[in-house]
Amino acid sequence: MGSSFPSIQSFFQREVKCGNGESQPTASGVPRDGFTSSEVDASLDPLSAPWTQSRIYEKLPIAHLQTGPRNYEIAGRIVNHSRSIPGQNNQGGDEDIQQYVVVSDGSAAIAVKIFHVTPNHHTPILGQRVTIWSTHFCHTNKGEIGHIPLVHCSTTIYPGRNQASHIVFHHDPPGTRETSMLREPLEFNIETPDDLRGLMTLGSFLDAGYDMGDGKVLVCVNSVGPRKVIQPKNRNTSLNLIEVGIFDETATSVLTLWDDKIDSSQSWRPNQTTLLISRPSYRRNDHSDKIMSIGLGYSSMIEVDPDFPAVDWLHKKITSMMKMESIVTPFPEGLWDIETTVEGPARVLFTLAEIEETVRQAEGRSTDFTGKVNLVILGVNLMDLWRDVKTYCNECCGIPLYANIPFAVCKGCGTQRELLPNPKIIGNMVDESGMMKASKLVWHEDAWNQLLYGNLFEEDDSAELDNKSEGASLLDQPERNIKTLNRSSLQELEDQLLYSRVTLTFGWAGRLEKLCVMWAEW
Repeated sequence: MGSSFPSIQSFFQREVKCGNGESQPTASGVPRDGFTSSEVDASLDPLSAPWTQSRIYEKLPIAHLQTGPRNYEIAGRIVNHSRSIPGQNNQGGDEDIQQYVVVSDGSAAIAVKIFHVTPNHHTPILGQRVTIWSTHFCHTNKGEIGHIPLVHCSTTIYPGRNQASHIVFHHDPPGTRETSMLREPLEFNIETPDDLRGLMTLGSFLDAGYDMGDGKVLVCVNSVGPRKVIQPKNRNTSLNLIEVGIFDETATSVLTLWDDKIDSSQSWRPNQTTLLISRPSYRRNDHSDKIMSIGLGYSSMIEVDPDFPAVDWLHKKITSMMKMESIVTPFPEGLWDIETTVEGPARVLFTLAEIEETVRQAEGRSTDFTGKVNLVILGVNLMDLWRDVKTYCNECCGIPLYANIPFAVCKGCGTQRELLPNPKIIGNMVDESGMMKASKLVWHEDAWNQLLYGNLFEEDDSAELDNKSEGASLLDQPERNIKTLNRSSLQELEDQLLYSRVTLTFGWAGRLEKLCVMWAEW
């Protein structure tokens, strides 16, 4: 009679020998080495495994660190990094995999060498907050780092091998308290906040300031270009780069980021992200003497969104520059009831002089008002923009988009964006009290249609209001769309618009500080 208890062999899979001597389970055919998946992940990516402190660490600013065998906990933000130490002869083995990171907390900087870190798992990001636990610190000249200004000392971390040292790369959600921590720039003195040593304008740096070797520039990101792949001469490998447009109130330039630093630019926002670059490298463009680019050298540092008074001043300056140089501004939705404004009882007829006087009286207050103004069109640029393929326009990733059809693909992110009619189609407009540029106006899409075609097509105003209330856009009608017109039709339309008189229903948006046109009547 057989036993009812299972045998010990039933708990194991039968293994067979392969031709090379390795063993594999017969059920799945996948070789096994006896380690679990969590153990394999912890070995390949030790920074992702849970880590507990094995001793007591003292929290200190970087400027107060002492060299020697010490137990310190350091917090800061990454200001530079690379995958290897320049000058060292790495043979390409796993034991030579390392990352070089410079971390700053505002008081000083520290250089950190991290061994056995898979680049695909943990790519340092410029401006990212990190926390470091280490047990030994040395002077930079003894740690094979080389001379880097403002770097106080250096340390080495072996994740997974030395359980007493560890580093954590934090990913702080936007809007949290952690995002505003540790953003004070190096060499910043709270007693003299307007005097940061070595700070100069971008224009001064490009003219002759790069000869100083110890200068700083505070710039704002203008655009983030697409990733490019180049093949250097006498090298078998290809390199990736991204060109980031930067500017301040004096000049514009290009910041070139290579390979491992490319990922840092993905979170930068045009006209919002500010960069404080210390000791940047300088290079004149090979194809044009008028285009200069800067880069990050071994001893350079880049602080993302630093916190000091000059940044606030630059943001205010950028805001005013954006108002003057913006390509197109979308019409603010939900701010006014267009039907009531057009046909309601409170319809006040303004002159341009009265509009300016009302705006100046409301300056500093978010006062919005509506009215009508009767103007004469003195200039039309429809044909010129059509020839330059700029009839429609928009912005994406800080890059201007132009086309003769109402959509285009952004070269930065590859997203298809909807375009709006170019406000420069109409030039100057005048009345008996003054003149204004129509390119500064914010146009509603139906106002564009009524302006361009209202004097060519007779249509009942009430029907237009009914169509709008039903959600139908007048620009959807094929006979009323710029993209469907040929050269002769566009020329006829331009001739009809020139020196015509039109009444515009407008609203002043205090938030945008712009005049918004919601209706046009002939």
